Amino acid sequence: MKKTLGVFTAGLAWFAFLIPWNGFADPDAFYHAKAALLVWQNGPMESFPWLDLTALGTSFADQHFLFHLIEAPFVAVFGWADGARSANVFLAAVFLAVFYACLKSLGANRAGIWTLLLALTPPLIMRILLGKATPLALALFIFGITAAWKRKPLWVFVAAALFALSHGGWAFLLGALVMILIGDLLFNRIVEGLPRRESIFLCFWKELAAALLGALAGTLAHPNFPDNLRFLWMQVVKIGLLTPFNHVILGSEWLPSKIGSMLIGFGLWLCLLFLAGAGLLFAAKQPPDKKILRPAAVFAWPTAAFLALSFKSRRNVEYLAPIAAIWLAWLWSAIDIKKLLQVLFDQRKKWKAAVAVCSLLMVIISLRYTYILLHKDLYPDAVFSTAMQAVSLRAQEGDRVFHSDW
Repeated sequence: MKKTLGVFTAGLAWFAFLIPWNGFADPDAFYHAKAALLVWQNGPMESFPWLDLTALGTSFADQHFLFHLIEAPFVAVFGWADGARSANVFLAAVFLAVFYACLKSLGANRAGIWTLLLALTPPLIMRILLGKATPLALALFIFGITAAWKRKPLWVFVAAALFALSHGGWAFLLGALVMILIGDLLFNRIVEGLPRRESIFLCFWKELAAALLGALAGTLAHPNFPDNLRFLWMQVVKIGLLTPFNHVILGSEWLPSKIGSMLIGFGLWLCLLFLAGAGLLFAAKQPPDKKILRPAAVFAWPTAAFLALSFKSRRNVEYLAPIAAIWLAWLWSAIDIKKLLQVLFDQRKKWKAAVAVCSLLMVIISLRYTYILLHKDLYPDAVFSTAMQAVSLRAQEGDRVFHSDW
């Protein structure tokens, strides 16, 4: 527990350093801050009368209800801008602590190192410091997967229910569990050599059912039910799966990832993957431990799925990073690291220093680039103040204001 609190505290300091305190990198943060303030003042948002001539006038749903509920006291105490940023830093640190605690609970070796590497991953940093619900969603995502792997369906149910109240990405938890189930089934058949019926019987069916029921419970308990059903159909299916760029103007996070940016953002992880491959070939622990080989094989499936989804849309890297970190942690748990270092560097001691220096430079350069992106082209806190002053001078309460340039 003390180590988890230590990770949380370190996360607070790290993310407070990285986040811009004079503006927002994503304009969606303005909406979330105001929504949280409205939740604090009036309770759950049941309608969106400010845009009543748009689709939100008839089918509004606050898909981030739980996030706004958590953010509400921050904006009430510290003001809408600094409160939103403080809540963002807090939730990002919570996610990091949850990841560490879950990886420790799973039994993978060197949880602290993998948590540190995750905190240094540029695409993830970029996504979780935009003033959105992302860190909360990721914490519930990792907690749900961990609970499923440890065969605790009740906690899977809780994670899925809270996820459905917090973020439209709860379907990713279900998808990840399906991939884990498939991987576990194949491991039972191919590696364990179990009969088909027994292999199927031993899979994570209870946990998958718990996730489905939890997501259903969260959806039904949502204060905007049943309007949230129409919203989810639009968000998850029509936008998330179909991504209709030719018909709807979507944010840049829905664009496909470029190979170059993926190589830069996940360069260190790719190097660790190649080294893990070498380790499994030349320095695997003997005899092989199936308690390690099973998760190392199974978690490859959701990792591959989220890699494909990340190439489809940039925003999905936020799920790829932690699930890939769990997979790599298991791969490296199967390797005798001392033996691997001897194989790679015994006769080439200078290479060891060269690899360490190159890795450090890679991390520093990518972090610097991420810091610049977070602080470049910010939307200042007062970006809309001039326009609203003009509106206030001309409009009376109840007047309709048309925005001609979105």
